[in-house]
Order: sequence, then C-alpha cells, then structure tokens
Amino acid sequence: ITDIVFVVNNVGGLQLCVDGYPFIRSRTTDEVQYWTCNQRKRLGCPVRASVRRREKGQKPLVKLSGCHNHLIITERQRYGESSMLMQTMARGRQVVAEKRKRATSKQRRA
Repeated sequence: ITDIVFVVNNVGGLQLCVDGYPFIRSRTTDEVQYWTCNQRKRLGCPVRASVRRREKGQKPLVKLSGCHNHLIITERQRYGESSMLMQTMARGRQVVAEKRKRATSKQRRA
C-alpha cells in the first residue's frame, strides 16, 4: 500500500481510496472501519479493507484482504458498459476453466 486517501463522493459520503481503488464503508465499530471495493456488487470483487483508528496526527492502519478482479475504475459507467465488462470477465473464466480441464485430463493420461 503506497497511497491512502479519504475522498468525499458526489452525494457527500466518504470513500476510501487505496492505491487508486475506491472503497465504500460497509460497517463501523468503535475501533475499526470495514470497507468493501466499490465494484463488489457489480463485478463481485472480493477485496475488503479494514482501517484501525489511531492517535491524531498518525496515519491510519489499513489492512487489505483479497485481490482485485478488475482494473481501477473511478468513473461512472455508461449504460451497457457494465454488462459488456461482465461478459468479458465470464469469457475469461470460461477460458481458465477449459485450460484446467485440459491440464487435468493430460495428467490423468500420464
């Protein structure tokens, strides 16, 4: 993690940006704020962040879990772009699944 920024979004809510990837707050406790990637619903991105509160003047302690399944997306998507992106991702998953099937069938033959 090289860059941590808190940003106010278009409707006045707070977003966390870690290395350019925006996160939305999912829940808060007394000591920790939990955030999810803003592409979680649309693309099923599994990345989560937790921010531990620190003393004033210190940088927040941020922990990430998971890997993004997309590039940095900061702009609103136009109508239809989301479905095209989902189709492209589905094709990629099919290709990976086919490669795995071929690899396992080759291993069984050997």
